[in-house]
Amino acid sequence: HDEHDQPDDSILNQLTVETIFIKNRHDYLLEIITRRIVEANIEPNWLTLTFNDSTQNLFQSNLSICRQILPHSFEPTVLLIYSCWISMTMWNKQLISAANPTSLSLNRSPNDLFNLSIKFYNHIQIGIVQQNLGTLLWHTYLRSRIVTLTQLI
Repeated sequence: HDEHDQPDDSILNQLTVETIFIKNRHDYLLEIITRRIVEANIEPNWLTLTFNDSTQNLFQSNLSICRQILPHSFEPTVLLIYSCWISMTMWNKQLISAANPTSLSLNRSPNDLFNLSIKFYNHIQIGIVQQNLGTLLWHTYLRSRIVTLTQLI
């Protein structure tokens, strides 16, 4: 009998839907999926189109299941917002630690991540949401870099 064959029951008992998604982070599943969207370089228009069952690939099929379970969390606008935010966050992390890129972006340049973030942003159809996200991105990631750049000039 090898101890390594048996999982630790105390850890397994902590991994429930309630502890992962409800008590701690209700947006955890959404974050995981949008990170995968960014990592896999999935085009923003895939998030807004609807497909019938015969033309769905595996990603679209899984996304349809998520939309059945959590329809509001996985609506196209929410996925576009999260994907835009995660792309910009990864871009920022790469610029801060160029010698130590994030694991999800090893094959992506900062320019690629920035452009991907803009692609997701441009596909958001609700103007006020797009404007608010743009303001948040500006104040969180871009403004300080522009100010620093202008001070250097």
